[in-house]
Amino acid sequence: MRFGGACPILAVMLSFIDPDPLRAAILLIAMAAGAVVLSVLLWRALLHRSRRFGGGVPAAAVMAVSALVLLVAITPDLLPFEVALPLMLLSLAAILRPGQVVAITGGPSLTWRALREGAELQRLVFEAGGPAEAGEVPEIRERVQGLESFEGPATAEYVGLLRETLLADPERADAADRAVQAAKLERLATVQGELRASLGARPVWERELERRAAAGGPADGGPAAGGPADGGPADGGPAAGGPADGGPAAGGPSAES
Repeated sequence: MRFGGACPILAVMLSFIDPDPLRAAILLIAMAAGAVVLSVLLWRALLHRSRRFGGGVPAAAVMAVSALVLLVAITPDLLPFEVALPLMLLSLAAILRPGQVVAITGGPSLTWRALREGAELQRLVFEAGGPAEAGEVPEIRERVQGLESFEGPATAEYVGLLRETLLADPERADAADRAVQAAKLERLATVQGELRASLGARPVWERELERRAAAGGPADGGPAAGGPADGGPADGGPAAGGPADGGPAAGGPSAES
């Protein structure tokens, strides 16, 4: 039986199969098992990559299909060059630009976006010098008031705690109010950690947040005070008044790599 022509790669692979039926069957089973393992590993990697950008199964499925199309496009003599070239370019674009794929398939999840906004605001409060000083910045006040747009079944408590703690100045409160504020911050750290864990992958913006924290201000190409980031919260350490575990270190988008 000849397998050349339409699929020369398969023909080369099958040419190594032992003519003995038993050995050939064992080899084919091993090849099938290897293909299944590679497929599972590829799917897990693509799903993890999708989650880093706030996506999920739909975006991962698009990238998986793109990977298959890429394999078809690069197979010699399978497709005409004028068809294979655009398919290859489109597939590479989908695989290498997961942020765009996530945007096309519905955009980042509400949890991802809420954590991003909370981290950026906590960093902006820190850069402003504290809650009292941040409260005098109109852009920060407007973004705190706009946090309600990030409320949802999973994020309502987190957003509410952010609104209650971001601009609350402990130096202007009495002992009882400071105790209440400390309890809210502790609860905020817990909720934020749970939401961060639910993402299933480290968000792409965390690296930029860490760079911004290390630099002591907005990173190159990152948002200035009052400008929303294209990223989200980091888990590298709290900003002033921010929670520890899973809390923001800095803000800003990261390259889609």
